[in-house]
Amino acid sequence: MKFPHSFGLRTLLILITISALVASYYGNRWYREHLEEVAIKAINDAGGKTKENKDKKVIRVLFRGSKFDDQQLEKMTQHLRNIRTLEELDFVKTSITDKGIDYLMTIRHIKELYLFESKITPEGIRTLQKHLTSDVAVKTEQPEPISSGMAAMNVYSHAMIALDWTPDGKYLATGNGAGKIQLWDFASNEPVVQWQAHEDWAFALAYSPNGTLIATGGGDNAIRLWDPQSRVPIGEMHGHTDDVHTVVFSPDGKTLISSGDDKTIRFWDLESGLETRKLTGHKAQIPAIAISPDGKLLASASRDDTVCLWDVDSGSLLKTFPTDGQFDVNTVAFDRLSTTLASGDQNGTIRLWDLQTLELKQTMRGHNGKIYKIAFDTSGTELASCGDDGVRMWQIKSGSNIALGQQFVSNLAYHPKEALLASTSAAGEVHLYDSRTGESLKVNRTMFGERGFDFAD
Repeated sequence: MKFPHSFGLRTLLILITISALVASYYGNRWYREHLEEVAIKAINDAGGKTKENKDKKVIRVLFRGSKFDDQQLEKMTQHLRNIRTLEELDFVKTSITDKGIDYLMTIRHIKELYLFESKITPEGIRTLQKHLTSDVAVKTEQPEPISSGMAAMNVYSHAMIALDWTPDGKYLATGNGAGKIQLWDFASNEPVVQWQAHEDWAFALAYSPNGTLIATGGGDNAIRLWDPQSRVPIGEMHGHTDDVHTVVFSPDGKTLISSGDDKTIRFWDLESGLETRKLTGHKAQIPAIAISPDGKLLASASRDDTVCLWDVDSGSLLKTFPTDGQFDVNTVAFDRLSTTLASGDQNGTIRLWDLQTLELKQTMRGHNGKIYKIAFDTSGTELASCGDDGVRMWQIKSGSNIALGQQFVSNLAYHPKEALLASTSAAGEVHLYDSRTGESLKVNRTMFGERGFDFAD
């Protein structure tokens, strides 16, 4: 049989074939996206956390304290295999059997697998290292918390994160990864007391201007107020839906301001304990905020690569300072006169902003790694910063700096009255430096119990 319109028929067949291929492509794409959505829901239901890249694709999954039996872990690895963009998988304080190790080995596309404070047999570790591809790094150190700006480093439960001096400079308070607060007597150079403040990391700590209150924020999403003398909780605020990373008091002591991983900044009235304002301008976690000494301005650092400046009275956004758009901003600080704002980022860059013109006036580089904290001295002529490669002290006018050694320094603070600089580290140490010379004066080790990588019996 002959078809007089064979050309038209061939064209029709080609169009049908192309349509089928297109439908198959988009059908498969929809199915893959559906499987990823199901996987993310399963991860969240199991208490896991996910981190996305700038394209909104999941690249990290972290399980902390999760309890999986073999059957549950088998199902979870099936979900994880469906997240094709996954690069890093972290297990913290999680028991994994040898059978569970077999399931993990089926996730072939990840690049890093962290196993920290998790119960795994030595045979299980050897099996992982033997069978995973050479492109996959198996590590037994603390992974970077998805919720904070801390780097992936050898952190234990006694690692100190939070730090603040009492207003009179007599005591130094620190907070650690186990949720404990510790007070150090400056005169005797000894830790004098500690107490459990949070169920998880004690990320944030601040003294009120008159020294009668300590505010803390933690990985349990809570903010608590404490009597420094009795260590009795006298108030608790709830509103954040994720880790709380910074708490600061207003200069008049009437308001507490907090920020966290839920991308919000919240104002709290200390007399009533009620939330009075919520700022929602950032698109990612907010690891740090700072209030200007005159109480008029609030600055926030975010993992959306921006620094925002806010009017405290109205809550309005005054300025979004652009960075290079590639690196998370971890810390901000005001100088004593409220004329300069400083920021520090994951690329080791410090930027100084003129608060009169709202323009960038100086950039300083010297760190070989992430910066976690910056602070101005009381004169406003010097700046200190800390990060992966330790502490640096800067002369602002010249931009010159000196490195003080020590690694993986999480926080620092100038003494309110004397020429001293204190820092805390991932190793659970408190270092004290002469802020004029950089000389190391004292090193204290935490009295918190150590917990490292835990092998099962």
